Amino acid sequence: MSRHLFVKIPKAEAQLWQERLRAAGVLERGLKAQREGDLVHFPVHDAEYLKKFNLETSLREVEEYPAPRGTEAVDEVLPEELRPLMVRAYDRVGHILLLRLPEELAEYETALAQALLKAHKGVRTVAVDERVEGPYRVRKLKVIGGEPDLRTEHREFGLRFRMDLRKAYFSPRLASERDRVVQAAKASSSMESVPASPASTASKKGERIVDMFAGVGPFAIGLARRGGAGRVIACDLNPDAVSDMETNIMLNRVESIVEPRLGDVAETLTERDWADRVVLNHPTASLDFLELAVGAAKQEAATLHLYVMAERTEVEDGILMTNIKERLAELGRVGTRVDCHIVHGYSTTTVMAAAWCGWG
Repeated sequence: MSRHLFVKIPKAEAQLWQERLRAAGVLERGLKAQREGDLVHFPVHDAEYLKKFNLETSLREVEEYPAPRGTEAVDEVLPEELRPLMVRAYDRVGHILLLRLPEELAEYETALAQALLKAHKGVRTVAVDERVEGPYRVRKLKVIGGEPDLRTEHREFGLRFRMDLRKAYFSPRLASERDRVVQAAKASSSMESVPASPASTASKKGERIVDMFAGVGPFAIGLARRGGAGRVIACDLNPDAVSDMETNIMLNRVESIVEPRLGDVAETLTERDWADRVVLNHPTASLDFLELAVGAAKQEAATLHLYVMAERTEVEDGILMTNIKERLAELGRVGTRVDCHIVHGYSTTTVMAAAWCGWG
């Protein structure tokens, strides 16, 4: 027996918090939740993440828990000297497991796929993510095991998203970030403060929101269904992504709130001084569209959610925040509050970062 950290969640909120903890990457794999009266205790490994929510934690007795799912099966496939090369973190989208595979492990891909299929319940396809390519920035995927079908339905915080991963980009790693934005919008629409996002600004009930690079709609639909938005304009250049977004809008019953627009956002987004909140989720080019976003946002008070690729040190040392403040000042938004944080790692030195920018 050993002791491990658990967080206490009321049973009525257990499903929502389980998804939130899993999306944030703080839910401990290999340990089961413990139920006690009207509480559910979830195993976690990041006490710092929980502090901002004022959640109560405790140390509880547990059996010695096994290695993460698939680890033992994968290790049986690989020679001992190659095991350190195997990436242990995978992206799960619906029934599809996505992973990066080093060249040194290419000859083992079929055996690895079979091991992962057995280890992960509900997974029917294993694919290697080789790179993001093309004008629509979609993944080049190679199926190495299971069914060849890369069209799937993914569930996130009670929402449903259908997509073809060969034709439209979707990242489950952003689930926690999407939830943070939803919670900020929800609080703003209710005229409440949002301690976790100091750059957030309050606005009237039912925000008007622009999602400039909406893809299959996870930000836009989440903000409409869970965030209390009154109106969402969702733009994307990829016709396949917009087609899936239109399906997802209907699946999640937000047809009266979300307006999908197909085409170059510089041409389709004609609103000026309109949005309470603007999402720019284009990590390799968001800064190129900053002027358009500022123009679409309300000049009196608004919030921008800007996602960029950056060096980890640029985020940690405040360089990214300073650079964005300077860019916004050049566009007339002097004194904008900017709060930067790391969303997830990308390489040993590069991260995907979020900059929450607010004025008014």
